[in-house]
Amino acid sequence: MSTDQKRQEVATWLQSWYDVADKCVPPNSVKFFAEDCVVRFNNAPPVHGVPNAQKEFESIAPIIAWMKHESLDFDIVDNKIYNECNVTYVLKGDPEEKQITMHRFNFYERNAEGKITKWTAYFDSSPMKERMAKIKPGSRVY
Repeated sequence: MSTDQKRQEVATWLQSWYDVADKCVPPNSVKFFAEDCVVRFNNAPPVHGVPNAQKEFESIAPIIAWMKHESLDFDIVDNKIYNECNVTYVLKGDPEEKQITMHRFNFYERNAEGKITKWTAYFDSSPMKERMAKIKPGSRVY
């Protein structure tokens, strides 16, 4: 596969992944993951395996009314994808439906079948934490 073809394949894959993730339906999201996946957000402990990844996503989904990923750039090295993106959220229960955009860096590793074996997401969650504290004190946000 040429470099251009590989970039197109990864761009299409990222958009497909983000389209599913944006719907906040954890059983659909985990279809992108290998059974032995490792998922980590910021400095939280890593989560191992699809069942635990799904539980993690299910713990987050109830606080999100809406979200949209926008891939800004990515690089590919072998089976690794380094992706810069913006993620815009609206939190459930927010009377103002304020949009919160967070800049994020994602590191993905995929297996030969294209499934995610490792995903680490780095982002400053303070804007979401601040908003959550105003509308739902005591809620968990990364």
